[in-house]
Amino acid sequence: RVRVAGLLLEAGTTGTPGTREQQSATAPPPLLAWGEPGAIGGAVGGVLSDVFARVGAFKYLACKAKSVGTMVELNTEGLILDNAWLWHADHDDCFNKSDEAYSKHGLVVNGARVTSYGLSVEHIVGGDMVYWNNQQGESYFFQCELPYREPAFGVSGFSAYSVAPIVISHLAEGIGVYIIGKMQVKSAYLGSPKAKILNLITVVIGGDTDQLRQLGLLSLGKRAGGLCQAGFLEGLRCVSRQVSGAMGGAALSPVPDFSQSLVETSAPVARARRPLRAAPGAWKSFGGIAAA
Repeated sequence: RVRVAGLLLEAGTTGTPGTREQQSATAPPPLLAWGEPGAIGGAVGGVLSDVFARVGAFKYLACKAKSVGTMVELNTEGLILDNAWLWHADHDDCFNKSDEAYSKHGLVVNGARVTSYGLSVEHIVGGDMVYWNNQQGESYFFQCELPYREPAFGVSGFSAYSVAPIVISHLAEGIGVYIIGKMQVKSAYLGSPKAKILNLITVVIGGDTDQLRQLGLLSLGKRAGGLCQAGFLEGLRCVSRQVSGAMGGAALSPVPDFSQSLVETSAPVARARRPLRAAPGAWKSFGGIAAA
């Protein structure tokens, strides 16, 4: 089994001026691709550990904004990704010139039975930050800060963690997404009808809950339905033990009873010191069914 560890990757292609759509059309290949997209047969398995990738604008590169399509693309079956930070820079030594850089995805998974441990993806501007496109994927711990200086990210309906509608088996556990500032986002997570997402949290920092219209959204092809199945709301934080479309995505769990403490549950992120109630009108910020 092939093992690769300790990689520092940086986008070196200077971006094309223009709209984000124009930049997407000219974005270069992934910084790292394991296997060929659509390949059948061949090597199976492998371990990729301790990967740091970035795109931005930095003084030692003359402050030119760089571009990348996907930072890391995994196309081989049975891979393990262990400890990766995929970062579109939000701080630099070029007076935030990195805001002009382009990135479409942090991680794209096309291989089946891929497992991720300890994944962080931040500030991707041009698409879903993580996109799973095959079966039996598993993800344990995911952290994401949304691109707070890129309002078009939310307007375009992109999310931090997305599972393709065709996927019938996917497990993600222990994942968190947060917003800084005033950007509006449709949903932190986009799951296929059969995806199972456990122990998830969203946080809004310096804003209000209306900025995040759903915690999780179950995708049904061109239609979508979603509900913040929250264990509790505390200030601007929404915590849930589970978002799952176990019945084909059409059935959503009932609105939870916010008066009950979750101290007795086994989910560490869902513990409360005392019973909490949602503030009047708070539920409308998260609930409902949204059109795709």
